[in-house]
Amino acid sequence: MRFFPAAVLATAFALPVSFLSASSAFADRRDFTFVNKTSQIIVNLYVSDSGSNDWEEDVLGRDTLSNGDYTNINFNDKTHKCSYDVKVVFSSGQNFERYGLDLCSTTTYTLYD
Repeated sequence: MRFFPAAVLATAFALPVSFLSASSAFADRRDFTFVNKTSQIIVNLYVSDSGSNDWEEDVLGRDTLSNGDYTNINFNDKTHKCSYDVKVVFSSGQNFERYGLDLCSTTTYTLYD
């Protein structure tokens, strides 16, 4: 049986922990949690730069958000703009739009009836 020095084992176990801590440190300041507190099911959710003429892609994909459900929205582009527009499409076909949301100072956005 082969034994490893304690320092080698400590280093081996510390690497994954430091990697996880580093990835958290690089979170984009615009990352936020979107919470559905409406009586309707959200079938599409769009978050786009306020300067854009396009809603971009549906961040939910095939998922939906029922009352009380939430989704984390993370950014990985290099623009670092703070002002974003949000468009929600409900299963009823109704839409809700919010313009100029400052994501640099928002960690959670909750939509109510």
